[in-house]
Amino acid sequence: MTSLALFIFGLCDLVIMTERIHKTIVALGEAALMIAVGVVTQDEAFYSHEYGGDDHVVFLLIGMMVIITIIGASANVVIVDVARKADYSLSFWPFPRLGFPRWSDLS
Repeated sequence: MTSLALFIFGLCDLVIMTERIHKTIVALGEAALMIAVGVVTQDEAFYSHEYGGDDHVVFLLIGMMVIITIIGASANVVIVDVARKADYSLSFWPFPRLGFPRWSDLS
């Protein structure tokens, strides 16, 4: 069972590295797959009797991920404005596609 869990984890890491599918979708799919194939039970996924974590922690982390995504998008808008004030020709649209501009977009 450990080798199956490591295989699923490694496969999902490779998918995240390719950035073809959003990392949140991959992570949630990985968690669902781990539960579906029986690596962990649903009870173990949301609560650890050994460590005491529960669903409140999971939802706290999900909320933090959403807030960080919003802050990151806001930072991109600010960077575009700063670049424009410094006379760089820069568009907002490379940011949602890549998360940061290519060096060729800055010149």
